[in-house]
Amino acid sequence: MDYKVTSLLVAIWLVVWQVMMWKKIKLKKWQDYT
Repeated sequence: MDYKVTSLLVAIWLVVWQVMMWKKIKLKKWQDYT
């Protein structure tokens, strides 16, 4: 695999993972308030 392609995939994966974690935390907090 090309180095640039690999680094790009890793960067995209990190962003997606952060968004998923943020949504989980947001949902948990929102459920606690209701």
